[in-house]
This record gives sequence, C-alpha cells and structure tokens, in this order.
Amino acid sequence: MTNKFIRNIPTFIEVGKCTQAFEFNTQEELIEHLGSVFRKDMDFYRYSITYDNMIMQEENLGRMWMPLGYIENRTGIDLPEFKVTMKVDL
Repeated sequence: MTNKFIRNIPTFIEVGKCTQAFEFNTQEELIEHLGSVFRKDMDFYRYSITYDNMIMQEENLGRMWMPLGYIENRTGIDLPEFKVTMKVDL
C-alpha cells in the first residue's frame, strides 16, 4: 500500500523549491528517504512516531528531538513510540 510523508515546515520559513511530500511503500523506503533529506549528525539516536503519526528524529539518546513530518497511515510502520524525555545532567 502506498503511503505519504508530509514534511513539517514551520510557517515562518519560505519553502521555495523544497520537497514537501513524498510517497513510499515500506518503512525501509521511508527511513532511506529521511536519511537522505534530513541531517543525521554524530548524536543521531533514532526515528520514532507520535500518537498522531508525526515522525520524530531523536538525538542525544532522546534528550533532543525534531519533528520531521506526518505520515498518512501507520500500517506497516514499526517505529518506537515517541516519548518526551526530560533528563537533566548535573
């Protein structure tokens, strides 16, 4: 089944020619595309998904995160459930 990822772009950013959505068939295709479009620096931890189908990029063992965009359908997507982690390093 074809699914669609819709990029989360804040309204204050001028989009220009930026790709805002793409279709995919498998979780592997989704992950491959996200890895080619979004930054993955040395602190990359994982991708996760929220209750409302927002794909999140987590960094620093989940201490930092960024919303990437929504998917239309969760069927076939087996990402960890996103949970806000509040950790304080003293």
